[in-house]
Amino acid sequence: MNKKKLWIFIFLIGVFIISLLYRLRGLVSINPPFWVDEIFTASQANVVLQYGLNVFNNTKVYFEYHNITTHFLVALFFKIFGKSEWVARLPFVIIGSFVPVMAFIFSRFIFNLPTSIVSSILISFAYIEITWSRQARGYVLQQLLILMALYLYFKIIDYKKKPIVWQYLLFIITIFLGVLTHTMFYL
Repeated sequence: MNKKKLWIFIFLIGVFIISLLYRLRGLVSINPPFWVDEIFTASQANVVLQYGLNVFNNTKVYFEYHNITTHFLVALFFKIFGKSEWVARLPFVIIGSFVPVMAFIFSRFIFNLPTSIVSSILISFAYIEITWSRQARGYVLQQLLILMALYLYFKIIDYKKKPIVWQYLLFIITIFLGVLTHTMFYL
């Protein structure tokens, strides 16, 4: 690894850690109660915990199909850490901390190094990004998947290089997860 790549790697780790710290701040100690949409996420995660994969064909319960990835992710965190508001928000805090990193990678591919540095720093400290990351909703997950899909798409159609099989596979998995996260991903 050359010196420039090493500094970029260190920068990205720093961006992730700073983003994570800003998003974690007060998550457990303040722990505000759920608002309407978050209650629905937690409720659907509880349905997933109760019925597992049978949630898809069980006529006794209502299961929302727009946020499958979100509901299963919160259910997984409930299973591991127990049920609470901060646990429901934790996966999105982690995912939201990866958004500035992915923004850097995507903008570096499309533009240049200074643009990618600025975009990742702006997203790290943007109030709306921090707020979205601290809600038990799939907003930042959708954002991360869109950035990943766009990056992989442009990487695949890059005429300078022949695409590698793993890029196609990762692109298909990202699209699949995006559609499971919300059907608006089609757009």
